[in-house]
Amino acid sequence: TIADYRQKFEKHLALWHGTPLRKITRAEVLTWHGKVTKDAGAYAANGAARLGHALFAYARDELEAPDMPGRNPFRGKGLHNEEQPRETGMGTREIRPWFDELLKLQSPILREFHWLSLLSGLRRNDVETLRWSDVSILERAITLRAPKGGKKRRFRAPLSHAMLRSLCRARIAGRVMHDRQSHDWVFPAASQSGHVEEIKATSWVGDKNGDKR
Repeated sequence: TIADYRQKFEKHLALWHGTPLRKITRAEVLTWHGKVTKDAGAYAANGAARLGHALFAYARDELEAPDMPGRNPFRGKGLHNEEQPRETGMGTREIRPWFDELLKLQSPILREFHWLSLLSGLRRNDVETLRWSDVSILERAITLRAPKGGKKRRFRAPLSHAMLRSLCRARIAGRVMHDRQSHDWVFPAASQSGHVEEIKATSWVGDKNGDKR
């Protein structure tokens, strides 16, 4: 989320980096939104507008910046492009073809990553950053210490037998492929963080040392 906000701020909101917020007009925002829509797409323009709205509201309401106008120039009415909800869920008919594609993945770590994601229903980031210290085989549960919403929403998720077997396979594969990182991370990788960050199969190629990343 932070990286996404930074990208929108540095790229799409660059027009106003040197402009006081109180001097940004509604007409300028409407013109800007149309240009970003044309150059980067409807969803990118909407996301950048939401960020602009949040920054303006924070300066006015939380920081109580002086001389701020009462109405937010990034307000959504008449500004945002129409959006359609994502339809990325799988029904029972799609599971078998998906599983066939899963078995074709060369990396056993990546296979178990996707399989555990399906079995648990957890968010991608929660699975990527899962540590062995948060896994209790005895209690058959994993602890999500910092899910979406922050630490105050931490919770425990039960582990089915299929999930336990997946974790076992992931541990074996991790020790073979990334022994050092596997002591901490359930899904280790030769990345800066030490865990899986890129889940596309095309990114899992060998480097000059034969390692996987």
